[in-house]
Amino acid sequence: MHTTHYTLIFIKTQNHVLLGYKKRGFGQQKWNGFGGKLEENETISEGAIRELFEESNLVVEKQHLHYMGVVTYDDDVHRRIVYIFSASQVEGDLKESDEMRPQWFEFENIPYHNMWPDSQFWLPLVLNDHHLQARFTYNDYKIYKYNVEQLDVIPDLIHVEA
Repeated sequence: MHTTHYTLIFIKTQNHVLLGYKKRGFGQQKWNGFGGKLEENETISEGAIRELFEESNLVVEKQHLHYMGVVTYDDDVHRRIVYIFSASQVEGDLKESDEMRPQWFEFENIPYHNMWPDSQFWLPLVLNDHHLQARFTYNDYKIYKYNVEQLDVIPDLIHVEA
């Protein structure tokens, strides 16, 4: 099975989250956090910081990046491992990119109906500052099976960053 590594970062305040409307590519016409595939020789945190800047013009310092956990997606031939981050302290002027249109949402008005179906199971944990690990198996863009665990301790990212 081919494995690809991704990052996904959610910028949030006490009761709002910044989502991006995907304008092209994989996940087009869906709301999501900001992120994408890691580049060669790039650490996971570097990838999260780069993707956020490319898609929103916002800058987050590494010390303000909070690793929340990992979500793994499997299908018949591919495994996607997505490292989930949150941040509350960012700099820069929020701008739309050619890939994403950013918009703030109140926690109670998140457009789950226009996101990947698995988001409703794990994103509330991130918004409430809980760590997680989750696995979803998709079949024809529908969830076939899944498991979501709230973790009591911060997941270890060191072995991945080494």
